[in-house]
Amino acid sequence: MRLSARLDTSGLNFMQRWGYLEEYLVEALEALDNVEIRWGHRVDDISVEETRATLKLSAAGGRYEILADYVLACDGARSTIRKKMSLDFAGRVFEDNFLIADVKFKQQRPSGR
Repeated sequence: MRLSARLDTSGLNFMQRWGYLEEYLVEALEALDNVEIRWGHRVDDISVEETRATLKLSAAGGRYEILADYVLACDGARSTIRKKMSLDFAGRVFEDNFLIADVKFKQQRPSGR
């Protein structure tokens, strides 16, 4: 089974605040009938077979298991999913210090970096 989705990002400025980008992506995923987002759930364990994965989850209502054809490890650099599957995080470490802030000016200013 091949899964693909195309999002129209032509009108989206990726330099906008991250919250807007996240909201845009969530809305796009919620519009798909083959995607389910479960907020407030924690993956406790995962086992992978040839054609599917079994996830052991915890939520406010208790613990349960689900079977999935696909699992996305979108849970950060310390991903439980990647750790349980012995997958490395091929990310980068920035040695610089950063400060990110949303600032409101009384005067109109040009946007930019």
